[in-house]
Amino acid sequence: MNYLLNPVYGWAEGCLERFGTHPTPILHDGNRREHLVDYEGGQERRPMTREECQLLFDHIDDRVDRMIKRGRKGALTAYRDSTLFKTIYGWGLRVSETSGLDRLDLCTQMQSAVLQRLLGISPAAAERWAAGAIRTEYAAEVARRSDG
Repeated sequence: MNYLLNPVYGWAEGCLERFGTHPTPILHDGNRREHLVDYEGGQERRPMTREECQLLFDHIDDRVDRMIKRGRKGALTAYRDSTLFKTIYGWGLRVSETSGLDRLDLCTQMQSAVLQRLLGISPAAAERWAAGAIRTEYAAEVARRSDG
């Protein structure tokens, strides 16, 4: 409203010429109620704060690191989950949008050294995964199987 009423922009004069009246604020300190809380919905459905998101990301990253150091199974799955959480947060995705993501899309975002360590594959294979060459090979294999 400050923009509309500011004489620098000439809106008030333009409205007087065109409509015979000028803009007036309908909300002011006398009739406006302040928000008491940032989120008015149920407390169990409120969005996470930035600090809570950072704690979650730190926890899942630590989990991946612990699994890798211990040589436990599931390190790749934990890394995938970590990447997926950050993708959801970073892009603001909904559940339905997230379920449509292709795993191979995520693999092409990883560095080859990470893929090599997590998958236990050769450096050459990790390079092919990271470069997206696997996607082409996979698509060709699916096409071959569906034709036969």
